[in-house]
Amino acid sequence: MQNYGPGPRFSQQAFLLFRGILWATLFSAAILSPALGERAAAATQGTLVFSPSSANFQSVTVGTQKTISLTITNTGTTTVVFSKEAFYANDFSETGLILPFSLAPSAHFTVTLKFLPKSAGQFAGYILLGSNATNSLVSYQMTGTGVVASGGTLSATPSSVSFGSVPLGSSVSQAVQLKNTGTAGVTISTWSSSNPAFTLKGITTPLVLAAGATANCTLIFAPTAIGTLAANATITSNATNSSLTLAMNGSGITATRTLTATPTSLNFGNEPVGSANTLSVSLKNTGNSSITISGVSATATDVVAGGGISGATLAPGQTATLSVTFAPKQAETISGTVKISSNATGSPTSVGVAGVGVASTAHSVALNWVASTSPNVSGYNVYRATGVTGAYAKLTASPVSGTKYTDTSVVNGETYLYVVTAVNSSGVESPHSTPVTAVIP
Repeated sequence: MQNYGPGPRFSQQAFLLFRGILWATLFSAAILSPALGERAAAATQGTLVFSPSSANFQSVTVGTQKTISLTITNTGTTTVVFSKEAFYANDFSETGLILPFSLAPSAHFTVTLKFLPKSAGQFAGYILLGSNATNSLVSYQMTGTGVVASGGTLSATPSSVSFGSVPLGSSVSQAVQLKNTGTAGVTISTWSSSNPAFTLKGITTPLVLAAGATANCTLIFAPTAIGTLAANATITSNATNSSLTLAMNGSGITATRTLTATPTSLNFGNEPVGSANTLSVSLKNTGNSSITISGVSATATDVVAGGGISGATLAPGQTATLSVTFAPKQAETISGTVKISSNATGSPTSVGVAGVGVASTAHSVALNWVASTSPNVSGYNVYRATGVTGAYAKLTASPVSGTKYTDTSVVNGETYLYVVTAVNSSGVESPHSTPVTAVIP
């Protein structure tokens, strides 16, 4: 055994064993040390957290945009460097991340995700983010649905108008109701007509109609030429049916103005001096254009015509009542006309008047009866019989227009029977009425 100097002494076998142990220890350390280093590095590397964890835009109206804010936080202890961003999505976009970008430990930043669907349907996609974080490659998911807008819808009642025949120089109108039958507001911006003879009034644009709201307007037809015309009124708005069309038609015809008087003559019969009798004349516009009455006059003595019709305008088919009063101031027989001036063809329209003013006598018989309900009655004849068995004689030279008559030709001490008949426009006379008796004292 060799002497190695001071210190412990080992045999050659012992030294070799010791060296093997030392080498094994050093070898184990060399193997284990890198693994420990990797674990230490991982513990200090950055980690990314996304909030929300995915973006669900739900339903978005086609053509409109919705945004979601995405917050990315570094929860690690070292800076994360973003080196890659790739978009795999249609109708989605992002703003707020410009590469390269560094995110310090515990820091966060926000990007804006946008969804702008160009058509209806479901959409899905993702953003691929690459960095040196522990989750170094992240696919961030995005979903959304494009839906068709549920907007306002404009309707018209009626949707078309036929004005019929309208005389030149006149106009007719038709009320139309516009309604928003949709679920969103509608703004009416303009209206137009394809023919100036047709116009629309009552809408001041812009006009806003809330969902379910209505507005009234008026279509007017005022022809300027003879013949049949057709046109469209177009109402423009932001409704789903952005251009609403109302079909219109009408015919221009020659204007006629005819004033018809019924009856054409008045017979007041006998009227005691100092009293008055008023009869009526119906004036009817039997033409197709409006008639304006400008004045009324009477040529017969003690006859006054009026009733407030002077200055009145009669639409086609409309009637007015003319009052004519005979108030004799003396014993007289009158005959003349009442003239109605107007813009009617053949103006003035004339109504004949006749009557007798009779002086007061000691005795007279005043007769009154109920008007006949038979059609076309133009007047009444009065008959008198002297005594109970006498023959009837007509007292009226022509049928009287009213429903009263005064007999002043009676004799003291006589008994008279009276009957009345109705006469139509053809001169046909009715049977006698039930007789009435008058005894003169």
